[in-house]
Amino acid sequence: KKEDEIYSWEDWNNWLMLKNDFIAELLGCPLCLGFWSSVIISNLVANINELDYKFILAGAFTWPLIAFVFYKKLEK
Repeated sequence: KKEDEIYSWEDWNNWLMLKNDFIAELLGCPLCLGFWSSVIISNLVANINELDYKFILAGAFTWPLIAFVFYKKLEK
């Protein structure tokens, strides 16, 4: 189809946001993307190193917060 032709990163981003609400929310919200990325990464680290589930909770809430603080500081 003509409307599905994608030529640039912006075209792909717009197409993806229109096709999938979940992906659109992740790409549109840096804090959401950081949270879910850190949940996945901390889950992998915890499972590989046989750590407690508390590590996953700590990673899920601290890493995105640190990234968000840096983002806001650099934005100014």
